[in-house]
Amino acid sequence: MTTRSSIPSSITSASSMSPIDRKNSPIFEQINSQPFMKLAHLQILDSLENRRTLLAILKDGSIHYTLFTGWGNYGTGCSLDDLQVGIDHNSQLPLDNSMELTVEEWKKYLIDIINRDSVYSVDRVVPNKVTFK
Repeated sequence: MTTRSSIPSSITSASSMSPIDRKNSPIFEQINSQPFMKLAHLQILDSLENRRTLLAILKDGSIHYTLFTGWGNYGTGCSLDDLQVGIDHNSQLPLDNSMELTVEEWKKYLIDIINRDSVYSVDRVVPNKVTFK
């Protein structure tokens, strides 16, 4: 069992800070200093029209996937196995860019895998860049 006294003071003090102070803490800087690139943000549906969101992020040279319920900013995390990728054609989620595709080509490849070889289909692709006038 972890007691509050065994947790480093830098973590416990960060949890008691206001949101503004927390952004200036060393912990926040350490967690958020790693550059990343959103490769794909997909809103997907299963055959019963249950909503899920699939994110593909490039961070530290690796592709990280996150699957969660709903189409909002937050939802319950789900296992990537829930996608059942490979159910018909033995595909896999791409873990690299060995085919040397552009980001848009890679995203289309990922969408094709989801639509063709999983129990989900892509309903909407959320743009990677949002611009304002």
